[in-house]
Amino acid sequence: MITVQLGQIRDSDSTDQQKVKYLLSDLSYYVYINHILWIIYYLLVLFAIYCLFYGKQRGFTTFVKIMILLLFFVYPLIITSLEIVIYDALYYVYALFFGMAYVKTNNVPTFSLFAALSSKPGYP
Repeated sequence: MITVQLGQIRDSDSTDQQKVKYLLSDLSYYVYINHILWIIYYLLVLFAIYCLFYGKQRGFTTFVKIMILLLFFVYPLIITSLEIVIYDALYYVYALFFGMAYVKTNNVPTFSLFAALSSKPGYP
């Protein structure tokens, strides 16, 4: 009984709700920016499709055009994995030069090539 009342008093005087409200507003802003960037990316992909198939003939064969389009659509899946590999490699070199202990991060983004290859997708 006392612990319940102490918990209620602690919760009423806590700033956790304000912190959550602030973090949610930040998160919604980042989600909005992410959607805008996705729209821009796919507009650029549509423009590239137009240029490849209906623009000036650049001498590409149909196979090369299809490979370029495949790269455009696979790029979002691969880039996060490449970012992590490059970050880990650069951090390793940084730690090596400055004599720091290297701790490999185990970040696996949920929508990436690493998540597809790991035993538990979406988990480090």
